[in-house]
Amino acid sequence: EEEIFFDLLMNSSQGRARRHVFFSERSSQQRSVYQQNYSVPKVVDVGMEDVGVIGAGTMGTGIAISFLRAGYPRVFLLDVNEKGLARGTSIVTKAIQGDVRKKRMKPDVAQEIIQKRLRPTQSYDDLSSCGIVIEAVFE
Repeated sequence: EEEIFFDLLMNSSQGRARRHVFFSERSSQQRSVYQQNYSVPKVVDVGMEDVGVIGAGTMGTGIAISFLRAGYPRVFLLDVNEKGLARGTSIVTKAIQGDVRKKRMKPDVAQEIIQKRLRPTQSYDDLSSCGIVIEAVFE
């Protein structure tokens, strides 16, 4: 009788579903690779290209931060207003430094992001190398 129930558990769709739920719950409770290494993943995918974000307002800076955290090689943050661009760059920098304070990112990785990968610009010509450009301009 025990053998029959064991066979049902192993081969039934309900048994598979229960195993899936069990392992999904366990994996969701583990720290992600991002949290374990305290760093942003390095760009290993050859297909990853530069990204452009037009508009350095609330949405534009949030989008730029997401791409930087995801490990894209360069993120161009474009705004035609010099003050707006400075404000947007400051917001991105503070967010990355906040990741360091919260131990989500190593300081050397944050420095690389701020100094090398984040590219504030006022020229649309700088977006020519971008594989994707996202428009987040205030209307």
